[in-house]
Amino acid sequence: MCELAAPGDLVLFAGAGASLRAGLPGWEAYLAFLATKADLYEPDVASLMKTRASQGQFLQAATLFKRTLMAPPGDKLKFLSEPFQQDRYEREALLPLTSLPFSAIVTTNFDTSLFDAWSTIRAQRG
Repeated sequence: MCELAAPGDLVLFAGAGASLRAGLPGWEAYLAFLATKADLYEPDVASLMKTRASQGQFLQAATLFKRTLMAPPGDKLKFLSEPFQQDRYEREALLPLTSLPFSAIVTTNFDTSLFDAWSTIRAQRG
């Protein structure tokens, strides 16, 4: 089976598990963070977000934040991106994974941690 995976033919498709390794929040922690921000504007929305998240209804909780919360759009965008800023994660934790012979990375993540680690490896290889 290994012979089917020649260097240059591999693509890494990664989800939130990879970012967790770098210290970024998973869905539960991310939605808890957003609920604390929602609480500044509408405690009832924050409470409902927490309830939905505790039931595993992550999409519903996120939708409450994005579509229901009456907060300035700029604040909402700032809060949505805040946990994923480059100073919030350790790309070094992803270097072993990104040093494997992938020709590309595809991710569903909101952050750039995988791409940062991959570009670090590529720069080291020259």
